[in-house]
Amino acid sequence: MNIIGGTYKDGAAGVAKDQTAAFLWYLRGAQTGNPSIMGNLGVMYEEGLGVTQSHAEAVRWYRAGAEAGSGLAMRRLGWMYEMGRGVAQSDAEAIRWYRAGADAGDSYAIRNVGVMYKEGLGVTQNYEEALHWYRAAVEAGDAEALADLGLMYDKGLGVTQSDAEAVRWYRAGAEKQNATAMNNLGWMYRHGRGVTQSDAEAVRWYRPAAEAGNRLAMNRLGFMYENGYGVTRSDTEATRWYRAAAEAGNGTAMNNLGSMHEDGRGVRRDLTEARRWYQQALASEDQEARAVAQENLNRLNGR
Repeated sequence: MNIIGGTYKDGAAGVAKDQTAAFLWYLRGAQTGNPSIMGNLGVMYEEGLGVTQSHAEAVRWYRAGAEAGSGLAMRRLGWMYEMGRGVAQSDAEAIRWYRAGADAGDSYAIRNVGVMYKEGLGVTQNYEEALHWYRAAVEAGDAEALADLGLMYDKGLGVTQSDAEAVRWYRAGAEKQNATAMNNLGWMYRHGRGVTQSDAEAVRWYRPAAEAGNRLAMNRLGFMYENGYGVTRSDTEATRWYRAAAEAGNGTAMNNLGSMHEDGRGVRRDLTEARRWYQQALASEDQEARAVAQENLNRLNGR
């Protein structure tokens, strides 16, 4: 039932994608008490796939799967506690379930324990512990943890700062198609850190990261097109990537897209659209983007 449900969910093996059918197969399997299928059913409820979205129902099935031994369900239950979805937010409960998932061998859960130690969520912040869990996640096959390790060396958190080591880990993640690692490796090439500076190489790594949905990479690729770094200069392409990043929630890209509309570069000049994007940047979570947006709005309103 788990395999059949997954086949319908992903549209695999020549079967048309059908989320309703996937949900029904997962539900049937979950009702037999299968821990893994309980976890997958929780995902369907959490994301509203084939059924009306319900965080409460997601939590119910994650908890059932977790108590029955599913590492995936343990990890997803931890995530619900961390985000406060369907349960009262609790970092302590989040890391409790992440640890349980890690003990069950879930590589994502192992990484999540590392993240909690890095950020000091539910535990005392400890970079050395974060490194320990990131390394364990890498050994368990988690590609995102390769990018995490690169960042620890990049910033000198719990280790001696080393651009060369940062690049080594970013490259390992990038070669596994991890979007975060590809973006960060592009950044190292752009700024010549740990590698010979190369805008062409920066673009080579930004592009697949952007195409994979990394909003930082989308904005950075737009910047490369706007300025002709490593690519033929193109306001149209710059605007396209700024828009993609802005629509994905990147505050810097919102300002950049507003600027393109304000100046009529790559798009028709439209001060109303420029103002709209500056206002969105002002409401973003990025403090620096908010400050730039306020300057942009002050300038625009003074025209």
